[in-house]
Parts: sequence; C-alpha cells; structure tokens
Amino acid sequence: MSVGSLTISMHKGNGSGAIDFHDSDQAFQFAIGGWVYSPSGAPGGVGMYEKFESRHIDGPWYEFNARYPN
Repeated sequence: MSVGSLTISMHKGNGSGAIDFHDSDQAFQFAIGGWVYSPSGAPGGVGMYEKFESRHIDGPWYEFNARYPN
C-alpha cells in the first residue's frame, strides 16, 4: 500500500486500539520501523518485539523502531 511517497509493507492492529504501519524502506532482517496510530497513549510494542522505541509525532501518531526476536 502506498501513502504519498511512502510504501507501507504491513499494517496490523492490537487489542489496545493501536495500529502499526510498517515502512518498507525501514525493514531489514529482524529490524522494522514505521508509524503507530495509538489513540490510548504511547505504544509499548509489548509481546510483539524484542526491543521497541517510539517517538511522539503529533496527536495519536508515533514513529517507531523495533527489533523482532531472533
């Protein structure tokens, strides 16, 4: 899926109402990056990633970098 000049490789929701959008250009082996729409506050990536870091952009939007378990 493309949004403007961005190519989204995957999007998925979780039980908290957050939706992860994975950026194809930030995917490399076990690492991924992208954006999270999280209306309930800062996303944690709990149970989905080995390491998860996010940065607030604006409103319910966050940018994230994560690493999948090996």
